[in-house]
Amino acid sequence: MSRILIIDDEAGIRLTLGEGLKDFGHQVKAAKNSMEAYKVNSEFSPELIILDLNLGFENGLDLIESLRESNPNVQIIILTAYGDIKSAVTAVKKGVFDFLNKPFDIDELQFIIEKALDMKIMKNKIYLHEKEKQLNKVNFIGESHVIRNMLDDLLKVARMNDVTVLIRGESGTGKELAAEYVYSNSPRADKPYVKVNCAALPANLVESELFGYVKGAFTGADKEKIGLIEAASEGTIFLDEIGEISTEVQAKLLRVLESKKLMRVGSVKEIPVDVRVIAATNKDLVEAIKQGEFREDLYYRLNVFPVNIPPLRERIDDLGLLIRHFLKVYSAKFGKKIEASDSFIEAAGKYSWPGNVRELSNIIERLCILSSDRVLKDSDFTMFSDGDRGLDKAIKDFDLPEGFDLEEEVARIEKGYITEAMEMSGSNVSKAADLLNMSRYSLMRRLEKYGLN
Repeated sequence: MSRILIIDDEAGIRLTLGEGLKDFGHQVKAAKNSMEAYKVNSEFSPELIILDLNLGFENGLDLIESLRESNPNVQIIILTAYGDIKSAVTAVKKGVFDFLNKPFDIDELQFIIEKALDMKIMKNKIYLHEKEKQLNKVNFIGESHVIRNMLDDLLKVARMNDVTVLIRGESGTGKELAAEYVYSNSPRADKPYVKVNCAALPANLVESELFGYVKGAFTGADKEKIGLIEAASEGTIFLDEIGEISTEVQAKLLRVLESKKLMRVGSVKEIPVDVRVIAATNKDLVEAIKQGEFREDLYYRLNVFPVNIPPLRERIDDLGLLIRHFLKVYSAKFGKKIEASDSFIEAAGKYSWPGNVRELSNIIERLCILSSDRVLKDSDFTMFSDGDRGLDKAIKDFDLPEGFDLEEEVARIEKGYITEAMEMSGSNVSKAADLLNMSRYSLMRRLEKYGLN
């Protein structure tokens, strides 16, 4: 249900149009002149206004600026029996969504309303992203040689307005951050930026989400919808996990890159789009081509300027800076003062970091949640590291001794971790249970079992 304000000097139009829109499920208010319109607009805060061009002694176009002052995101549709090209051009310049002549068909008007509200939603998403981008400036932490070289490459390609970029790297290395860095430093930085996680889209919806669709294109397509590529027109679209889309969708994406045009699902009409594409993947696309999972022609179109994001294990010199950065961020978030000792950073440097910077961020955040104000030591890190450290490494490296008792060994390891968790939490059972990812009740039973009460 949407809030709609009708501004028309004819009582019959206000009544019949209002009833018709209510039948479609909208919440409707009406006004006959500018004084009423300003009052209702301020109190009702409509999402869409249907405005008559001729309001007796008033011109509807003169109301637009004042209406937007109190409701800047409202969509406006002009209704008039006096439509002409000059009025239409003036209306468009004032930001009117569409222009419809009387007499009109209520179904046609409803179709235009749906398109206007879809555009409002899309614009709001883009606006929210822009606000988020202003609050969280794109910032790579690191001074290592590999990071400096990577940033130089990103800055060079960012300034090339239309060059397609392919960002490659393991999960958690910062591919999305790299894409935002390119966008933020490009000539399109003041235009829309649309992020799409291709792996998160259901396979049967990828095509319609990217390219949009027309009414009746498939079951459930009861209205027209613009796609994400079209929404990014004049700006940039970031296609994360590009290796996850089907070869059929790859073919359509290739046509967009080659012709700068797209067709919505169910349509034969080509729509011009001016959009820069940044793609990212953690897959080996060359191998995917050999397996028939990725189109070779699309790969070469995307791979115009490849950028490799180094894994954390290859930029270990940046580890201290990253740890201190995340401690500063999460300490401020949770109102604490937590620092890292040299021994903590040294212990972290011996870890292989399979989850890369994302894993480091998660570990530091969890430590900040569970720790009181203090300096972290090497044993604090051991509690949270996975992969090649801790138990996995012990199991890989040991020889099975004579007289080995598995239950005793498991009990010894379990007791050791519980003891460490209790020390880290200051003997707070609830916090220790969180550290060990177990219920408080389960931990209390084990404390009793090992005599650690």
